[in-house]
Amino acid sequence: MQFVYPSFLFALSAVAIPIIIHLFHFRRYKKIIFSDIRFLKQVQEETKSRQKLKELLILLSRILAIAFLVFAFAQPFIPFKETSNLASQKAVSIFIDNSFSMGNEGKDGVLLETAKTKARSIVKAYGNDEQFQIITNDFEGKQQRLVSKADALKNIDEVQMSAASKSLSKIISRQKQAFENVAQLKQVSYIISDFQKNSTDIFNLKNDSNLLLNFIPVQSNITHNLFIDSCWLESPIVRLNIPIKLKVRIRNSSNEDAENITVALKLNEAQKALVTINCTAQSLVDTELSFTLTADGWQQAELSILDHPITFDDKLFFVIKPSSSSNILCINGGEENKFINKIFEGDNAYLLKNSTQNQIDYLLFNKQQFIILNEPQTLSTGLSEELKKYISNGGLLLIIPPAQSSNKELNTFLTELNAIGYGVAVKQNLKADHINIQEETFADVFQKVPKNIDLPTIFQYYETIKNTNSRGVSLMQLNNGLPFIYQSTYKKGKLILLTTPLNTDWSNLPQHAIFVPFMLKLALENTFQSRLYYTIDKDKWISTTLDWQGAEKIAHIFGNGIDMLCDVKQQDANSEVNIDNQLKKAGIYQLQKKENKIDELFFAMNYKRDESYMQTLDEKELTKNIKASIMSEDATVLQQKISQELTGKQLWRVCVLLCLLFVLIEILLLKLL
Repeated sequence: MQFVYPSFLFALSAVAIPIIIHLFHFRRYKKIIFSDIRFLKQVQEETKSRQKLKELLILLSRILAIAFLVFAFAQPFIPFKETSNLASQKAVSIFIDNSFSMGNEGKDGVLLETAKTKARSIVKAYGNDEQFQIITNDFEGKQQRLVSKADALKNIDEVQMSAASKSLSKIISRQKQAFENVAQLKQVSYIISDFQKNSTDIFNLKNDSNLLLNFIPVQSNITHNLFIDSCWLESPIVRLNIPIKLKVRIRNSSNEDAENITVALKLNEAQKALVTINCTAQSLVDTELSFTLTADGWQQAELSILDHPITFDDKLFFVIKPSSSSNILCINGGEENKFINKIFEGDNAYLLKNSTQNQIDYLLFNKQQFIILNEPQTLSTGLSEELKKYISNGGLLLIIPPAQSSNKELNTFLTELNAIGYGVAVKQNLKADHINIQEETFADVFQKVPKNIDLPTIFQYYETIKNTNSRGVSLMQLNNGLPFIYQSTYKKGKLILLTTPLNTDWSNLPQHAIFVPFMLKLALENTFQSRLYYTIDKDKWISTTLDWQGAEKIAHIFGNGIDMLCDVKQQDANSEVNIDNQLKKAGIYQLQKKENKIDELFFAMNYKRDESYMQTLDEKELTKNIKASIMSEDATVLQQKISQELTGKQLWRVCVLLCLLFVLIEILLLKLL
């Protein structure tokens, strides 16, 4: 047994008072003369024995009453093993999960309000001298300060629902950062959450002997949810008055089938398309909506379904704009290549311009998304320098070697770009046996690469020469290990090399099915494609084509109840705007240059779908990998439990009752005996 205030025990000296009274209490006797005291002597002896017993019992009652009164003020307790080593002052961090899943209903109402009530109980269980941190998924700067008990209760009241969601490992790491300045205090952590499986990375946690970790789960009554997972365009090219196919993925996270679910598409607030789907339990379904753009410029779109009571993920916003044409310049060393012309002719999405080596307008280079150097017979110094400048600024160059040439000047140019060179021509029948789908050129050409894919056949090819500084990767490789299509980078740009001319005497590539998507992907690779949407609390930069050269690099973002200024990072023709998690509401926003309100773009922000899955961890899963206490009690019991853990089993009430009991015994002894 220990005492909260052991200094009060000095008051036990007060027990000397009844002892002194007992020892020095002299009673005056009155003399009465009797003629015969023979019988009185026996009565007197019997009365003295009873009187001594009575006085001893009264003395004992008084001593015990005073002793237990002193003990009550000293507050004795029996410490628990877990808290016997706690410091006198503690630093307490309380995480309140305020993500969207905490908007669900539990047995005590909305989970977030239940969590806030439990957080208040935790704070009240501690003394006024403790320091507190109240932290949420927002990870705001002010939440890194340790505050007083009164301020902690105030901060709890201010917690609101948020689109942010952080993993458990990041939360505990954030708590430890706040404890760095109070390392001398005992550190206690409380995590109040529904502990969804998607965000509770329990296997990333490690035990820390300096941190007392407590998990406080709050459970939802709702375990089902149907939501819009994502959407994408079937084709990256968006044209006016041409049908567009939009793919939409719907997920069902419940154990029940969902039937006759209507997926609706609105374009500029007008209904554009509807489709009805069925989605089995714990599965997903991809559906397709078709619509047509009849107006140029930015179009604001919204996908929606109806699914109650969880609604934050029932809408998906996106923006779409008809694509601008891709400018392609083909510099021919001889005649124009019919295979190249055939691919791009008749399609307004691609503007192909053929030019001979002697009639090149170098001013056009900066306007080209893609340049083809087709079988150059010679390579002048001027052309080499302009192509090098074009690649350095982020351009894309495809080199097709000539059928008859020493390639000397071309190899000199390639050496300057740290690329491989061309060696001797080899006549040999080979097959391409590997395609690199990890690189952007072939990344999304195939939905799934077949095991026995039919790749081009080669009849003759140029061997490659590796230079000292050569660096790059094979996009397509021959079955002898040499590259067929090679990719190299130089500064901000990219260089693609073929090891054969586009000639059917060298290979069947010009007639192969892979040739068309290969060329189209290259033509689109440097074309700015606006993203359909961004994700809140995940994407920090918005890509734009607005030119901030010579202007103040500040963007103006507004709409959806927001009006703010953001920094801009210019990258050649493209630029990025830093939103740095400042947008917290899903919807469509408008972006302009601060001083020029003519140039503008629209972008959409959506909530993360991490909180859409209703699967949570149970107590066994929570404590499987880390030592932590689980507290599932309601707020009132939780406060009492924490108080007991902090101070042990309190005995002062027992001492008060015993004090009153012995006072009562004393009174009874005086009255009845």
